[in-house]
Amino acid sequence: MCQRGGRNEPSPFLATYSATKAAITNLSKSLAQENRAYPISIHSVIPGMVATDFYKNMKTSPELAASIQSLPYVLKAFGVPTDIVGRFFVKIAAQKPGKVTGKTYSILSGWRLIRAISLMIWYRATGKIKKVV
Repeated sequence: MCQRGGRNEPSPFLATYSATKAAITNLSKSLAQENRAYPISIHSVIPGMVATDFYKNMKTSPELAASIQSLPYVLKAFGVPTDIVGRFFVKIAAQKPGKVTGKTYSILSGWRLIRAISLMIWYRATGKIKKVV
């Protein structure tokens, strides 16, 4: 839901959060281009939904208030545990500096994304969620 900003997609009712993510992604790519001559790597990471305090007291528009009840299921499906995020950052930091730079990594991809989509389909089919957040 909030990940859209890093992919340059609109995020209604999360405009400020989305804009900062897009800014970080573009800043990282620009800095990587500016510093290609040096043995450093500059990347950005889109971790996906990480269960943090951000989601505990999330404010929404009246149109999305009912959808917030589905948030625990959405987090269970799409949430990326903090330890996986940490290991991902360590893996990136361990790369040879300057070999690859300016990349935007997405943790929620491949089998993790397929699993998340499958869980959401299951939650919808079993009636656990009525509307996707």
